Amino acid sequence: MGIAASKTNSTVYRVTGLDPARPFFEFPPQEMFAKLDSSDAEIVDVIHTCAGLLGFEEAIGTVDFYPNAGIAPQPGCEDIVKFFGS
Repeated sequence: MGIAASKTNSTVYRVTGLDPARPFFEFPPQEMFAKLDSSDAEIVDVIHTCAGLLGFEEAIGTVDFYPNAGIAPQPGCEDIVKFFGS
């Protein structure tokens, strides 16, 4: 939720992050309020399916899931490497 969460006057109960974006949030580093983190809601669950390539590799939620170990590219998505490298 990042910026959106910082604009609310109340605590958000739950946020689900689906492959939180890495480009322009990690390189160059952004202010903490600009990207999703565990303080954005009471529960922040994050699903990392492109860890280290287009999505954050490190755990940034209160609970983080790594389907297929979060390895990029996921089976069936090999063509993404042609566009972004690995």
